[in-house]
Amino acid sequence: MTIGLCHAFCATAQAMSIFQSELFTGIRERLSWLTERQRVLAENVANANTANYKPRDLAPPTFDAMVKASGRVMPKATHAGHMAMGPSLSPNTVEVKDYSARDIKINGNAVSLEDQMIKVSETAMDYQGMIGLLRKWQNMFKAVSTRV
Repeated sequence: MTIGLCHAFCATAQAMSIFQSELFTGIRERLSWLTERQRVLAENVANANTANYKPRDLAPPTFDAMVKASGRVMPKATHAGHMAMGPSLSPNTVEVKDYSARDIKINGNAVSLEDQMIKVSETAMDYQGMIGLLRKWQNMFKAVSTRV
């Protein structure tokens, strides 16, 4: 029974490209979001001394936002000949938080370099985690495809 499952999985993996998997798509979208977040955080750090600048951040993607962005439920393409439909399910929305008077400097700037560097570090660690997951997934595909 186990051998039959292995052969079925190997045949499926060989017929399917690593780029067609839902896991790869999810990793790619997460990496895209993390890259965009890093860009926004870098702008915050660059404007740390700009008068009246309020730091921005990307809103984390939520399931509800992805469903609303899709507009409707889309059929899954199960064959290479199927047409791609619908928008991307990862809208990046930049949000500006309201800051209390104690968070704002005399020049009106609300950037805290310490907070921004913590967010930059968290984003970099998440990015490395996604790259590690992608490498594991790629190695699994290589192992399965060489055994068939």
